[in-house]
Formats: sequence, C-alpha cells, structure tokens
Amino acid sequence: HDYPMDLRITAGSLLYQNWLAENLDIRLQNEDQLLADIQLSQLSEQANETTSPSVATPGIETGAISAKVRVKAREPVAQGPDLDLQLNAGIAEQRLALAGPVNINGLGGTQLKLSIDGERSLPLWQLLQPPYAEAGALRVRGDVQIESDQAGEAELTVTLGESSLSNRTRWQQRSGRVFVSSSLDAEKLDLRFTDTSNQTPASTQTESTSGDTNSGPLFSDDRLDFSALRNVDAELDINIRQILSQQVRVRSITARPTLVRGMLSMDRATMDLTQGSAVLSMLLNARNDEALLRLDMDINQVPVSALGIDPAILGDSGEVNAMARLSSSGSSPKEIAASLAGNIEFQAEDIVIKN
Repeated sequence: HDYPMDLRITAGSLLYQNWLAENLDIRLQNEDQLLADIQLSQLSEQANETTSPSVATPGIETGAISAKVRVKAREPVAQGPDLDLQLNAGIAEQRLALAGPVNINGLGGTQLKLSIDGERSLPLWQLLQPPYAEAGALRVRGDVQIESDQAGEAELTVTLGESSLSNRTRWQQRSGRVFVSSSLDAEKLDLRFTDTSNQTPASTQTESTSGDTNSGPLFSDDRLDFSALRNVDAELDINIRQILSQQVRVRSITARPTLVRGMLSMDRATMDLTQGSAVLSMLLNARNDEALLRLDMDINQVPVSALGIDPAILGDSGEVNAMARLSSSGSSPKEIAASLAGNIEFQAEDIVIKN
C-alpha cells in the first residue's frame, strides 16, 4: 500500500499460447488493499496450426468470465496469516467465491471458505468437455482450517440435483509420519447423466481415422513405488446410500479401508443391490519392495442385468453367484499378474444365451 496504483488494460482480442481472450478488460488498484477486476466475453482454445483439420478436436470455450479479487495485507506478525483474500468469479454459469485469511509463509492460520453455485450443470460439462447430460443444480461448500504446518482439517459438501456427497478429512504430522482420518458419506448418487451409450462422441471420427493403436505390453515391467504408502497412516470410513445408474441400482455401500505403515487392508466391504449383494476383502502388504496381495470376493444372487453385459447376448433374466480367493506378489504389474493364483467359482442360474 506504499505505492498507490490504478492501472487499466483493455484488448479487443488477446492470443497467448493457443488461447484467445475476447473483449478483455483488466483493472488493478492498490491503496490500502490490492483490487483486481477482470472481465472478458469469451476465452477459447484455438486449434494448433500443425493439427490436420480432419483429426482436430473441438477446443474449450468458456463463455463470459468475470472475476474480482481483493487482497489485504495484515499487520506484520511473527506467525500466522499474512493477508486476507476474497475472490468472486463467474464462469460457465457457475458462481464461485473463496475467502479467508492466508499464510503465504507457511500453512498455519490459513482458513478458507469455498462456495460454488449454479442453476444448471450442463454449461460446466461443456466447459470441462465430458459428454454428460444436464444433472441439475450444482452446490459446493468447502471449509479448510489449517491449525499449523503439521495439522489441519477440511470439510466438503457437494449437491448435484438430488445427489449429495460430504467428506471430512483431518491430517496430522508426527515424527515425520502423516496420519489421515477421513469419512465419505453420500446419498442418492444418480449417475445416469454420465451415460453416453446413446451419444455419438465428436471424437469418434478422430479415433477411427488416426490409425493410432496401442501395441505396448498389457502389464508394465516398471517397478511400483510404494514409498508413499509407507510414510502415511490412514483410515477411511465410506458410507453410500443408493446409487442409480442405467445398469444397476445399489442400495448401499460400506467400506472401511485402513493403511498402517505400508499395510493396506479392507475387511468385508459390502455392496447391497436391490437384488443380491457383493462382499470384498483385500490386503496389500507394501512394506517391502515386493508387494503381497490377497483378494477375497463373494457375489450372491446378483442379477445378470447388473453385470453390464449386453442384453442381446444374455438377456435380462437370471442371476449369478461367484466366489474368488486370489493371491499374488511382485514388484511390478507384470510380476503381480504373472504370479496370480487362487480359486474362482462361478454359478449362473436361469440365463438364456441369445444368438
């Protein structure tokens, strides 16, 4: 604030590294706080000049973007947050806000609150480019509280249409090790907006004409790096109530995986369907360079329609029972696949195979 400033930059169009900004208007002010006001009518990704038009994919177009940023320095302190941040932005019909004190010389004292609101989700999918359908209004709330450089907590809630998801995570570092505790709760996850079976992706022609095929090995020889698993201890509590998709409806999923000094385990994670159920237990011992893996799975009276197999092949009646007891070891995906051993039992009832 020792150097007052009032600067304005305008441009009808500005091209930078294949990104074109149209009707750009930037204003920067600095008195007792730094203010930035950014407006543009469109930000679009331009096709690379070396790309053949026949294989070019559509670029990203954001539509109008607006952003206002306020940054105010705090009085000099020995520790804690250095400035107050306030950001308000609009993009793809979504309104974003981020505010709170920030410690730029560390982490302790940072407290940020995030909100995202939009009446429609389709403009966001069009920006990010997954081929999704409209899923309803989007609402996101986030809260980050960092107590010190060694500990903090974050909460996140997301609602999309009638679907809701919430997560709470706490982390702490002691004696060079990180301890993470997290919970994930979700209800009525409607995934039908992600179904693309009735859509013709724009990239279909690109993929069919490019002639690019994957001729590499199915399993890599590269050694797996498990060092991160050995330096973190974690526990996760997962509870999901009702998942809706085109193929299957899930009543509930519960799982409680834990990680202790390179030992990842999950005992009897369950998935209950409207008919039938599945139970999965797993153990991954990554305390040494050669990992040990064990998988136990039971599938009980699951309808064929839930397996995602084309009804033209197996029809939509009948049910499946299956059991698997598998184990393996190795230091690379190829070694783990090569040493896979165990038993698999499969039983199908009342299934009609069609021509």
